[in-house]
Amino acid sequence: MRRSLGGARRLLVARRLHTRHEPGAISMDTAVLEYAVDEEAGVLDIQHTRTPPEMRGQGVAEKLCDAAFEHARGASLRVLPSCSYVSDRYLPKHSEAQGIAVRSVDSATPGLCICVSWLGVASLRLVDARRRNPLTAALLAKLQSFLGACAAMEVTHGGPLPEVRTLLLESTGPVFSSGHDFNDFHEAPAAEQRRVLEMCADVNALLAEVPQVSVAAVSGACVAGGAQLAASCDLVIARDDARFCLPGVRTGGFCHTPAVAVGARVAPRKALELALLASDVDAVEAERIGLANSVVPSAEWASAVEQTVNQLARTFSKSVADGKRTFYRQAAAPALRDRYAVATDTMVDMFSSPAYQESMAAFLRRKE
Repeated sequence: MRRSLGGARRLLVARRLHTRHEPGAISMDTAVLEYAVDEEAGVLDIQHTRTPPEMRGQGVAEKLCDAAFEHARGASLRVLPSCSYVSDRYLPKHSEAQGIAVRSVDSATPGLCICVSWLGVASLRLVDARRRNPLTAALLAKLQSFLGACAAMEVTHGGPLPEVRTLLLESTGPVFSSGHDFNDFHEAPAAEQRRVLEMCADVNALLAEVPQVSVAAVSGACVAGGAQLAASCDLVIARDDARFCLPGVRTGGFCHTPAVAVGARVAPRKALELALLASDVDAVEAERIGLANSVVPSAEWASAVEQTVNQLARTFSKSVADGKRTFYRQAAAPALRDRYAVATDTMVDMFSSPAYQESMAAFLRRKE
């Protein structure tokens, strides 16, 4: 397909019949934008732009990106760029047409793009698809910092809502995450290994401790530390091609820390089995054992994820934040009566808040 951009220059969109993660390119003379399409997820990933020195400063990159977004809209695809240049400069410009309504984009950390929408959905997107989305030390440090800031956001009855109201953990490419980057561990001193593992543990703990609901949108292979990260989220929406695995024993090791998060979601015997046998668990089995909340067909998955996180952002409140916190507190209590005591204390606080009383009064008036 060729379209004139004015003058002698012409834009060429070269695209094969895509199935999944097939490459494509948009070119203008010698400038090129490379992308990949995942039609089942409904995603176009802008991966790289190359503009020769003699063409810089002429708006060529912007025209290439505009064409990519137009191409995506025509194919009913959502643009999730792993290219930080595009995320920073052009994703906000096209956010309304994308239905994203971006408040902020941060792609300074290699392998991670954090995009916060005006609705309050913070997308924590793993974007190093070529390396199977490893959880590098730098990426974990950024997640730790961001989640720490989310944990510190004040949520009050009747007060203003925080900027971030829901967390969405997602990825680009055929692998959700392959887990730790073992370059961070190989030949590193024990103190450094411990530092990275403790930072990872803090990230996973923060996902439960933050007031916002966290959702993992899992597609493809979700392995080791990747499975740990997904299991630590409050909800997991699996695409029908998702598979989970704790593969440590295959390489002479053991998935010690990933088994902690997985063991908190499934029966202890089952978690131990997954770690001992390193067997793959498909999406349907993951839902059956409690590792995933739902399995959605590929064609409907992206829409289901978007609807879920947007609904969570719209209904977020002090009561929701307290509900999440109380659920985990009562679940950790040793006895049934202790669990009821924890829940009762929170419920009494909710009933006594002026904002809740006003809301309940309005509800009762509507019933009269």
